[in-house]
Amino acid sequence: MRFHFKFFACTLIVAACLWFAYWESNLSNKLSPKGPKQVIYKDRALFASDDDNADALNVHQNQFNSSLLNTRNESQSGLHVMILARMRTGSTLIGEIFNQNQDLFYLFEPLHTIDCYVRRGFMEEEERIFRSKYLLKNLNQCHFTESYLECIMAWGLGVYKSKVLYDMCAPRGKHCSGITVNEIAQECKTYNNRFAMKFIRADLEIIKPLVTEKGMNVKVIHLIRDPRGTANSRKKYYNDMLNSRRPQRLDRTVDRSMKALGLLDREPHVPYKVNTIESLCQWMRDTVGIATDRPEWLKGRYKMVRYEDMASDPLRIARDIYSFVGLDLPDNIVQWVKENTDVDNSDPSEKLLAARGGGVFSTHKNSTKTASSWRKYLGLDEVKEVQRICGDMMSLLGYPVIEQEKDLKNEDFHVTKPLKIGADITIT
Repeated sequence: MRFHFKFFACTLIVAACLWFAYWESNLSNKLSPKGPKQVIYKDRALFASDDDNADALNVHQNQFNSSLLNTRNESQSGLHVMILARMRTGSTLIGEIFNQNQDLFYLFEPLHTIDCYVRRGFMEEEERIFRSKYLLKNLNQCHFTESYLECIMAWGLGVYKSKVLYDMCAPRGKHCSGITVNEIAQECKTYNNRFAMKFIRADLEIIKPLVTEKGMNVKVIHLIRDPRGTANSRKKYYNDMLNSRRPQRLDRTVDRSMKALGLLDREPHVPYKVNTIESLCQWMRDTVGIATDRPEWLKGRYKMVRYEDMASDPLRIARDIYSFVGLDLPDNIVQWVKENTDVDNSDPSEKLLAARGGGVFSTHKNSTKTASSWRKYLGLDEVKEVQRICGDMMSLLGYPVIEQEKDLKNEDFHVTKPLKIGADITIT
Protein backbone atom coordinates (compact mmCIF):
# COMPACT_ATOMS: atom_id res chain seq x y z
CA MET A 1 0.00 0.00 0.00
CA ARG A 2 2.78 2.36 0.97
CA PHE A 3 4.58 1.54 -2.27
CA HIS A 4 1.53 2.47 -4.38
CA PHE A 5 1.07 5.70 -2.47
CA LYS A 6 4.74 6.69 -2.91
CA PHE A 7 4.61 5.80 -6.60
CA PHE A 8 1.45 7.86 -7.06
CA ALA A 9 2.98 10.85 -5.18
CA CYS A 10 6.17 10.76 -7.23
CA THR A 11 4.19 10.56 -10.46
CA LEU A 12 2.11 13.56 -9.37
CA ILE A 13 5.19 15.62 -8.50
CA VAL A 14 6.89 14.83 -11.84
CA ALA A 15 3.73 15.75 -13.73
CA ALA A 16 3.48 19.02 -11.82
CA CYS A 17 7.11 19.88 -12.60
CA LEU A 18 6.63 19.15 -16.27
CA TRP A 19 3.49 21.27 -16.41
CA PHE A 20 5.24 24.15 -14.62
CA ALA A 21 8.23 24.00 -16.99
CA TYR A 22 5.87 24.05 -19.98
CA TRP A 23 3.93 27.00 -18.54
CA GLU A 24 7.11 28.96 -17.74
CA SER A 25 8.50 28.34 -21.24
CA ASN A 26 5.31 29.62 -22.89
CA LEU A 27 5.24 32.66 -20.63
CA SER A 28 8.89 33.43 -21.38
CA ASN A 29 8.24 33.17 -25.10
CA LYS A 30 5.33 35.56 -24.84
CA LEU A 31 7.21 38.14 -22.78
CA SER A 32 10.65 38.00 -24.35
CA PRO A 33 11.27 40.43 -27.23
CA LYS A 34 11.78 38.78 -30.58
CA GLY A 35 13.71 40.08 -33.52
CA PRO A 36 12.19 40.15 -37.00
CA LYS A 37 11.34 36.79 -38.50
CA GLN A 38 12.69 37.23 -42.00
CA VAL A 39 15.50 34.98 -43.16
CA ILE A 40 18.07 36.66 -45.36
CA TYR A 41 19.75 34.92 -48.28
CA LYS A 42 21.83 31.87 -47.48
CA ASP A 43 22.78 33.09 -43.99
CA ARG A 44 19.85 31.50 -42.19
CA ALA A 45 21.81 31.41 -38.95
CA LEU A 46 22.77 35.06 -39.01
CA PHE A 47 19.36 36.52 -39.81
CA ALA A 48 16.97 33.93 -38.34
CA SER A 49 14.65 34.94 -35.53
CA ASP A 50 14.57 33.36 -32.08
CA ASP A 51 11.79 30.93 -32.97
CA ASP A 52 12.32 30.41 -36.73
CA ASN A 53 15.39 28.30 -37.36
CA ALA A 54 16.47 28.47 -33.70
CA ASP A 55 18.71 25.42 -33.94
CA ALA A 56 20.76 26.96 -36.73
CA LEU A 57 21.04 30.18 -34.77
CA ASN A 58 22.34 28.33 -31.70
CA VAL A 59 24.94 26.45 -33.73
CA HIS A 60 26.02 29.67 -35.41
CA GLN A 61 26.19 31.56 -32.10
CA ASN A 62 28.30 28.88 -30.42
CA GLN A 63 30.79 28.91 -33.28
CA PHE A 64 30.72 32.70 -33.40
CA ASN A 65 31.31 33.12 -29.64
CA SER A 66 34.22 30.70 -29.76
CA SER A 67 35.91 32.54 -32.62
CA LEU A 68 35.50 35.90 -30.90
CA LEU A 69 36.98 35.17 -27.47
CA ASN A 70 40.33 36.72 -28.32
CA THR A 71 38.75 39.64 -30.17
CA ARG A 72 36.57 40.57 -27.20
CA ASN A 73 39.51 40.41 -24.82
CA GLU A 74 41.44 42.78 -27.08
CA SER A 75 38.53 45.17 -27.71
CA GLN A 76 39.82 47.93 -25.45
CA SER A 77 43.21 47.94 -27.19
CA GLY A 78 41.61 48.11 -30.64
CA LEU A 79 40.10 51.09 -32.45
CA HIS A 80 36.71 51.49 -34.11
CA VAL A 81 36.37 54.80 -35.98
CA MET A 82 32.76 55.40 -37.00
CA ILE A 83 32.11 58.32 -39.39
CA LEU A 84 28.47 59.45 -39.23
CA ALA A 85 27.15 61.67 -41.99
CA ARG A 86 24.35 62.02 -44.51
CA MET A 87 24.21 61.87 -48.30
CA ARG A 88 26.21 64.62 -50.06
CA THR A 89 27.83 66.09 -46.95
CA GLY A 90 31.44 65.43 -47.95
CA SER A 91 31.76 62.18 -46.03
CA THR A 92 33.72 60.45 -48.79
CA LEU A 93 36.54 62.95 -48.27
CA ILE A 94 36.62 62.34 -44.49
CA GLY A 95 36.44 58.60 -45.07
CA GLU A 96 39.41 58.66 -47.42
CA ILE A 97 41.80 59.98 -44.77
CA PHE A 98 41.19 56.66 -43.00
CA ASN A 99 40.89 54.52 -46.14
CA GLN A 100 44.40 55.59 -47.12
CA ASN A 101 45.78 54.35 -43.78
CA GLN A 102 47.33 50.92 -44.36
CA ASP A 103 46.94 50.04 -40.66
CA LEU A 104 43.13 50.34 -40.64
CA PHE A 105 40.49 47.97 -42.03
CA TYR A 106 38.22 50.47 -43.79
CA LEU A 107 34.70 49.79 -45.06
CA PHE A 108 32.78 52.21 -47.28
CA GLU A 109 29.04 52.34 -46.51
CA PRO A 110 28.73 48.81 -45.08
CA LEU A 111 25.06 49.44 -44.19
CA HIS A 112 24.25 49.79 -47.88
CA THR A 113 23.78 46.05 -47.53
CA ILE A 114 20.64 46.71 -45.50
CA ASP A 115 19.24 48.71 -48.43
CA CYS A 116 20.02 45.70 -50.60
CA TYR A 117 18.06 43.39 -48.30
CA VAL A 118 15.04 45.72 -48.26
CA ARG A 119 15.11 46.31 -52.01
CA ARG A 120 15.20 42.59 -52.77
CA GLY A 121 12.31 41.87 -50.42
CA PHE A 122 14.28 39.84 -47.89
CA MET A 123 13.63 42.30 -45.07
CA GLU A 124 10.95 44.80 -44.09
CA GLU A 125 11.76 48.50 -43.80
CA GLU A 126 10.76 48.55 -40.13
CA GLU A 127 13.50 46.00 -39.39
CA ARG A 128 16.24 48.39 -40.56
CA ILE A 129 17.47 49.61 -37.17
CA PHE A 130 17.48 46.16 -35.57
CA ARG A 131 19.36 44.60 -38.49
CA SER A 132 21.78 47.53 -38.80
CA LYS A 133 22.85 47.19 -35.17
CA TYR A 134 23.33 43.46 -35.53
CA LEU A 135 25.27 43.72 -38.78
CA LEU A 136 27.50 46.49 -37.44
CA LYS A 137 28.44 44.50 -34.34
CA ASN A 138 29.39 41.54 -36.52
CA LEU A 139 31.44 43.55 -39.01
CA ASN A 140 33.39 45.16 -36.18
CA GLN A 141 34.39 41.66 -35.09
CA CYS A 142 35.55 40.48 -38.55
CA HIS A 143 32.44 38.39 -39.09
CA PHE A 144 31.24 38.51 -42.69
CA THR A 145 28.47 36.57 -44.37
CA GLU A 146 27.58 35.34 -47.83
CA SER A 147 24.66 37.76 -48.06
CA TYR A 148 26.85 40.71 -47.11
CA LEU A 149 29.44 39.67 -49.68
CA GLU A 150 26.82 39.18 -52.39
CA CYS A 151 25.30 42.64 -51.87
CA ILE A 152 28.58 44.51 -51.54
CA MET A 153 29.95 42.89 -54.71
CA ALA A 154 26.76 43.59 -56.66
CA TRP A 155 26.94 47.27 -55.66
CA GLY A 156 30.58 47.63 -56.61
CA LEU A 157 31.24 51.00 -55.00
CA GLY A 158 31.69 49.40 -51.59
CA VAL A 159 34.66 47.49 -53.00
CA TYR A 160 36.04 50.29 -55.14
CA LYS A 161 36.05 52.76 -52.23
CA SER A 162 37.56 50.34 -49.70
CA LYS A 163 41.28 50.00 -50.35
CA VAL A 164 41.60 46.72 -48.49
CA LEU A 165 38.73 45.10 -50.44
CA TYR A 166 39.85 46.62 -53.71
CA ASP A 167 43.38 45.28 -53.24
CA MET A 168 41.98 41.82 -52.54
CA CYS A 169 39.70 41.94 -55.59
CA ALA A 170 41.98 43.58 -58.16
CA PRO A 171 43.86 40.37 -59.09
CA ARG A 172 40.56 38.49 -59.43
CA GLY A 173 39.01 40.56 -62.20
CA LYS A 174 35.98 42.82 -62.42
CA HIS A 175 33.62 40.70 -60.33
CA CYS A 176 36.20 39.62 -57.72
CA SER A 177 35.75 36.04 -58.83
CA GLY A 178 36.14 33.34 -56.22
CA ILE A 179 36.60 35.51 -53.13
CA THR A 180 35.13 34.03 -49.95
CA VAL A 181 33.95 35.41 -46.63
CA ASN A 182 36.68 33.39 -44.90
CA GLU A 183 39.36 35.15 -46.93
CA ILE A 184 37.95 38.57 -46.04
CA ALA A 185 37.64 37.60 -42.37
CA GLN A 186 41.23 36.37 -42.25
CA GLU A 187 42.46 39.56 -43.88
CA CYS A 188 40.38 41.61 -41.44
CA LYS A 189 41.98 39.88 -38.45
CA THR A 190 45.46 40.89 -39.60
CA TYR A 191 44.53 44.51 -38.78
CA ASN A 192 44.52 43.72 -35.05
CA ASN A 193 41.01 44.97 -34.32
CA ARG A 194 41.55 48.40 -35.90
CA PHE A 195 38.61 49.53 -38.03
CA ALA A 196 37.25 52.62 -39.74
CA MET A 197 33.82 52.79 -41.37
CA LYS A 198 31.91 55.57 -43.11
CA PHE A 199 28.09 55.77 -43.02
CA ILE A 200 25.28 57.85 -44.45
CA ARG A 201 22.75 55.30 -43.13
CA ALA A 202 23.51 55.28 -39.40
CA ASP A 203 23.00 57.35 -36.28
CA LEU A 204 24.26 57.37 -32.71
CA GLU A 205 21.68 54.82 -31.55
CA ILE A 206 22.98 52.29 -34.08
CA ILE A 207 26.57 52.91 -32.95
CA LYS A 208 25.75 52.80 -29.22
CA PRO A 209 25.68 48.97 -28.78
CA LEU A 210 29.31 48.77 -29.90
CA VAL A 211 30.15 50.59 -26.67
CA THR A 212 27.43 49.53 -24.24
CA GLU A 213 27.22 45.86 -25.25
CA LYS A 214 30.66 45.09 -26.67
CA GLY A 215 32.90 47.52 -24.77
CA MET A 216 34.70 48.53 -27.95
CA ASN A 217 37.05 51.50 -28.19
CA VAL A 218 34.75 53.54 -30.43
CA LYS A 219 35.53 57.01 -31.80
CA VAL A 220 32.63 58.79 -33.52
CA ILE A 221 33.33 61.45 -36.14
CA HIS A 222 30.04 63.31 -36.71
CA LEU A 223 30.25 65.22 -39.98
CA ILE A 224 27.86 68.10 -40.60
CA ARG A 225 27.52 70.46 -43.56
CA ASP A 226 25.59 73.63 -44.35
CA PRO A 227 22.19 72.27 -45.46
CA ARG A 228 22.24 74.68 -48.41
CA GLY A 229 25.45 73.07 -49.66
CA THR A 230 23.99 69.59 -49.19
CA ALA A 231 20.79 70.66 -50.96
CA ASN A 232 22.74 71.94 -53.95
CA SER A 233 24.80 68.75 -54.15
CA ARG A 234 21.69 66.56 -53.96
CA LYS A 235 20.00 68.69 -56.61
CA LYS A 236 22.93 68.03 -58.94
CA TYR A 237 22.97 64.34 -58.04
CA TYR A 238 19.28 63.76 -58.80
CA ASN A 239 19.43 65.85 -61.97
CA ASP A 240 22.36 63.75 -63.15
CA MET A 241 20.25 60.70 -62.41
CA LEU A 242 17.43 62.08 -64.55
CA ASN A 243 19.88 63.01 -67.30
CA SER A 244 20.95 59.38 -67.50
CA ARG A 245 17.43 58.51 -68.67
CA ARG A 246 17.30 59.24 -72.40
CA PRO A 247 13.70 60.60 -72.63
CA GLN A 248 14.37 62.99 -69.74
CA ARG A 249 17.69 64.07 -71.23
CA LEU A 250 16.06 65.09 -74.52
CA ASP A 251 13.17 66.96 -72.87
CA ARG A 252 14.37 70.50 -72.18
CA THR A 253 11.06 71.46 -70.54
CA VAL A 254 11.57 69.19 -67.52
CA ASP A 255 11.55 71.17 -64.25
CA ARG A 256 14.90 70.57 -62.52
CA SER A 257 14.24 72.64 -59.38
CA MET A 258 14.59 71.21 -55.86
CA LYS A 259 10.82 71.37 -55.46
CA ALA A 260 10.20 69.39 -58.64
CA LEU A 261 12.82 66.84 -57.63
CA GLY A 262 10.99 66.25 -54.32
CA LEU A 263 13.86 67.53 -52.18
CA LEU A 264 11.71 70.04 -50.32
CA ASP A 265 8.88 67.63 -49.47
CA ARG A 266 8.33 66.00 -46.12
CA GLU A 267 7.51 62.80 -48.01
CA PRO A 268 8.80 62.82 -51.62
CA HIS A 269 6.08 62.73 -54.28
CA VAL A 270 8.40 61.68 -57.10
CA PRO A 271 8.41 58.08 -58.41
CA TYR A 272 11.95 57.40 -57.18
CA LYS A 273 13.57 57.39 -53.76
CA VAL A 274 14.92 60.80 -52.77
CA ASN A 275 16.68 61.92 -49.60
CA THR A 276 14.80 65.07 -48.63
CA ILE A 277 16.12 68.17 -46.90
CA GLU A 278 13.46 67.69 -44.23
CA SER A 279 14.87 64.27 -43.31
CA LEU A 280 18.43 65.66 -43.34
CA CYS A 281 17.61 68.42 -40.88
CA GLN A 282 15.63 66.11 -38.61
CA TRP A 283 18.63 63.76 -38.47
CA MET A 284 20.80 66.73 -37.54
CA ARG A 285 18.38 67.70 -34.74
CA ASP A 286 18.25 64.17 -33.39
CA THR A 287 22.00 63.50 -33.54
CA VAL A 288 23.16 66.89 -32.28
CA GLY A 289 20.52 66.69 -29.54
CA ILE A 290 21.95 63.42 -28.24
CA ALA A 291 25.51 64.72 -28.48
CA THR A 292 24.83 67.97 -26.64
CA ASP A 293 23.21 66.00 -23.81
CA ARG A 294 26.69 64.47 -23.37
CA PRO A 295 25.62 60.93 -22.38
CA GLU A 296 28.10 58.90 -20.38
CA TRP A 297 28.68 56.34 -23.13
CA LEU A 298 29.82 59.08 -25.57
CA LYS A 299 32.37 60.70 -23.28
CA GLY A 300 35.78 60.66 -24.91
CA ARG A 301 34.25 59.11 -28.03
CA TYR A 302 32.57 61.93 -29.98
CA LYS A 303 33.84 64.71 -32.21
CA MET A 304 31.81 66.98 -34.49
CA VAL A 305 33.46 68.17 -37.71
CA ARG A 306 32.04 70.78 -40.05
CA TYR A 307 32.65 70.10 -43.73
CA GLU A 308 33.33 73.79 -44.33
CA ASP A 309 36.17 73.77 -41.77
CA MET A 310 37.66 70.69 -43.41
CA ALA A 311 37.36 72.35 -46.82
CA SER A 312 39.06 75.59 -45.74
CA ASP A 313 41.97 73.92 -43.92
CA PRO A 314 41.96 70.20 -44.74
CA LEU A 315 45.40 69.33 -43.42
CA ARG A 316 44.82 70.96 -40.04
CA ILE A 317 41.43 69.27 -39.61
CA ALA A 318 42.88 65.92 -40.73
CA ARG A 319 45.56 66.18 -38.04
CA ASP A 320 42.94 67.23 -35.50
CA ILE A 321 40.78 64.20 -36.34
CA TYR A 322 43.70 61.81 -36.10
CA SER A 323 44.71 63.31 -32.77
CA PHE A 324 41.18 62.74 -31.48
CA VAL A 325 41.21 59.04 -32.42
CA GLY A 326 44.67 58.63 -30.90
CA LEU A 327 46.76 58.18 -34.03
CA ASP A 328 49.56 60.08 -35.74
CA LEU A 329 48.78 61.33 -39.24
CA PRO A 330 50.91 59.21 -41.63
CA ASP A 331 53.04 60.96 -44.25
CA ASN A 332 51.22 59.28 -47.14
CA ILE A 333 47.92 60.74 -45.94
CA VAL A 334 49.44 64.21 -45.61
CA GLN A 335 50.46 63.90 -49.25
CA TRP A 336 47.07 62.49 -50.27
CA VAL A 337 45.24 65.40 -48.62
CA LYS A 338 47.43 67.92 -50.42
CA GLU A 339 46.88 66.26 -53.78
CA ASN A 340 43.12 65.75 -53.47
CA THR A 341 41.80 68.95 -51.92
CA ASP A 342 43.42 71.61 -54.09
CA VAL A 343 42.38 70.74 -57.63
CA ASP A 344 41.11 73.07 -60.33
CA ASN A 345 38.15 71.21 -61.83
CA SER A 346 37.96 73.73 -64.66
CA ASP A 347 41.00 71.97 -66.10
CA PRO A 348 39.75 69.35 -68.64
CA SER A 349 42.36 66.84 -67.52
CA GLU A 350 41.20 67.16 -63.89
CA LYS A 351 37.57 66.76 -64.95
CA LEU A 352 38.49 63.53 -66.74
CA LEU A 353 40.43 62.31 -63.71
CA ALA A 354 37.50 63.12 -61.42
CA ALA A 355 35.15 61.24 -63.73
CA ARG A 356 37.41 58.19 -63.73
CA GLY A 357 37.69 58.44 -59.96
CA GLY A 358 34.01 57.93 -59.31
CA GLY A 359 32.09 60.93 -60.65
CA VAL A 360 29.96 62.49 -57.91
CA PHE A 361 31.75 60.32 -55.36
CA SER A 362 35.19 61.55 -56.37
CA THR A 363 37.40 63.22 -53.78
CA HIS A 364 39.62 64.80 -56.44
CA LYS A 365 38.23 68.32 -56.07
CA ASN A 366 39.00 71.86 -55.00
CA SER A 367 37.44 71.52 -51.55
CA THR A 368 37.20 75.27 -50.81
CA LYS A 369 35.32 76.01 -54.03
CA THR A 370 33.10 72.97 -53.57
CA ALA A 371 32.05 74.07 -50.06
CA SER A 372 30.70 77.41 -51.30
CA SER A 373 29.52 76.44 -54.79
CA TRP A 374 25.87 76.40 -53.68
CA ARG A 375 25.89 80.22 -53.72
CA LYS A 376 26.45 80.07 -57.47
CA TYR A 377 23.92 77.41 -58.37
CA LEU A 378 20.97 77.89 -56.00
CA GLY A 379 18.44 80.65 -56.50
CA LEU A 380 17.41 82.87 -53.58
CA ASP A 381 13.98 81.21 -53.39
CA GLU A 382 15.57 77.77 -53.02
CA VAL A 383 18.01 79.07 -50.42
CA LYS A 384 15.13 80.52 -48.40
CA GLU A 385 13.23 77.23 -48.59
CA VAL A 386 16.18 75.33 -47.13
CA GLN A 387 16.57 77.99 -44.44
CA ARG A 388 12.87 77.68 -43.59
CA ILE A 389 13.23 73.93 -43.06
CA CYS A 390 16.61 73.96 -41.29
CA GLY A 391 16.86 77.43 -39.75
CA ASP A 392 17.11 76.25 -36.13
CA MET A 393 20.02 73.91 -36.81
CA MET A 394 21.75 76.43 -39.08
CA SER A 395 21.73 78.98 -36.28
CA LEU A 396 23.07 76.48 -33.76
CA LEU A 397 25.79 75.18 -36.06
CA GLY A 398 27.07 78.53 -37.28
CA TYR A 399 25.44 78.98 -40.70
CA PRO A 400 23.97 82.54 -41.04
CA VAL A 401 20.85 82.89 -43.21
CA ILE A 402 20.73 84.90 -46.42
CA GLU A 403 17.73 87.13 -47.09
CA GLN A 404 18.82 89.20 -50.10
CA GLU A 405 20.11 88.43 -53.57
CA LYS A 406 23.11 90.73 -53.15
CA ASP A 407 24.27 88.78 -50.09
CA LEU A 408 23.90 85.46 -51.91
CA LYS A 409 26.44 86.47 -54.55
CA ASN A 410 28.67 88.57 -52.29
CA GLU A 411 31.57 86.42 -51.10
CA ASP A 412 32.39 89.01 -48.43
CA PHE A 413 29.13 88.01 -46.74
CA HIS A 414 30.35 85.07 -44.67
CA VAL A 415 28.07 82.04 -44.40
CA THR A 416 30.08 80.21 -41.75
CA LYS A 417 30.56 81.51 -38.22
CA PRO A 418 31.70 80.00 -34.90
CA LEU A 419 29.46 77.29 -33.49
CA LYS A 420 26.92 78.48 -30.93
CA ILE A 421 27.25 75.24 -28.99
CA GLY A 422 30.81 76.23 -28.10
CA ALA A 423 34.28 75.97 -29.55
CA ASP A 424 34.82 72.58 -27.89
CA ILE A 425 32.79 70.20 -29.99
CA THR A 426 34.50 67.11 -28.59
CA ILE A 427 32.78 65.29 -25.73
CA THR A 428 35.41 64.59 -23.08
